[in-house]
Amino acid sequence: MNPRLAIGPANYAGQAYAWAQAVTRHTAADAVAFTVDTVRGDPFGFPAHRRIPMAAYYLPVLRTLRARRFLADRTHVILDGFRPLFYDRSPDGFRRQAEALRDRGPTLGLLAHGTDVRDPDAHLARYRHSFFAEGDPGWLAQRRTISARNRETARRLGVPLFVSTPDMLNDLPGAVWVPVCLDPTAWHTDVPPLERRVPRVLFVPSQSVLKGTRHVEPVLRRLAERGLIEYVAPRGVPHAEMVRLVKSVDIVVDQLLFGSYGVAAIEAMAAGRVVVGNISTLGTDVMPELPHVENATPDDFEQVLSSILDRRDEARAAAAGNVGFVRRWHDGREAARRLAPFLGLPATLAR
Repeated sequence: MNPRLAIGPANYAGQAYAWAQAVTRHTAADAVAFTVDTVRGDPFGFPAHRRIPMAAYYLPVLRTLRARRFLADRTHVILDGFRPLFYDRSPDGFRRQAEALRDRGPTLGLLAHGTDVRDPDAHLARYRHSFFAEGDPGWLAQRRTISARNRETARRLGVPLFVSTPDMLNDLPGAVWVPVCLDPTAWHTDVPPLERRVPRVLFVPSQSVLKGTRHVEPVLRRLAERGLIEYVAPRGVPHAEMVRLVKSVDIVVDQLLFGSYGVAAIEAMAAGRVVVGNISTLGTDVMPELPHVENATPDDFEQVLSSILDRRDEARAAAAGNVGFVRRWHDGREAARRLAPFLGLPATLAR
């Protein structure tokens, strides 16, 4: 019997669904993504194969039956985001639910997305512009507590561990990096960047400290007022609309405070756009090939962006090279290859 995998319930940026699709497409396993339904649906349009109804998520009387039936046909389960399957506000709710699932039979794994396990103090030590320096003391204390609890839960459960970005291997040693993935053909465009006299620069503003919005927005507004760029700043855009939007710009500003890269940067690379971000915490010790990202910090962001406008041919060529990088690492084949051993399958997929 072929393995049957379920991944969820966080499904951040639709990645549980993307990994499940990759496993089904590139291995002998069948995989589904599951998540918790919402009253109005997912405003960003991220798909999932199965959804836990809100009533079943919150009402104790329905949980036992639902838990027994929901994943009964699965041989393997990966819980992503350290989120409980069913509502539980207690600090050890996730651990208890994960232990119950592990002991009930399916082979269990855990997958971390970022702040769920990232150690704030270690991140601050690696990167002085870390987003952990941006939040208020209460938020930082909360992140320390939650991430430490999740790392301890991962240690105590003793199950296979996975991470979605390579820098998190510092936080969960022994984990396996499973690259986030997308369909490169959906993002492909034959229109090269930086052909316009006034380039279009995309930044998706956020109240989150992760992106460094307070450092990015003033610079982009200032350059736009001087007529050097056209600043594109959408809010609340469904994910399907982001495909068209990314293809329509020349430069995508990802973030300045992360030290790594995620889904938004990969989408921009797949479209052959110039990406400004920061991957300073990455090296060949954690991944064999690095993408070409225009590294910037809050201190030099304006200078980096201005320099791109002065060396368009070089930036355009680097952006074209990133299209191949995405196809090598983020089209689903590498993710499936790295999940295959967990499923008891040979990791023999060709990149």
